[in-house]
Amino acid sequence: MLSIKACLSAKEIANITWEMVLDPRGGIAPAIELHDCAAKKRSGRLIPLHKDLRLALSRLRRHSQGGGPIIL
Repeated sequence: MLSIKACLSAKEIANITWEMVLDPRGGIAPAIELHDCAAKKRSGRLIPLHKDLRLALSRLRRHSQGGGPIIL
């Protein structure tokens, strides 16, 4: 879903952490803040979240162990 709904590459998906998708309160932010270190060609960017992807991340968050990578 990260590939299709957010147009992310496999490398970017592997490097996304919860810090990049959470707002200051710990909820799912309206956009992914893809950092330079995780982005193709080291060009970070903001990626708006599709409503389906936001819902999926919210569900995944309930089962996560805190910080770190989203996909293990």
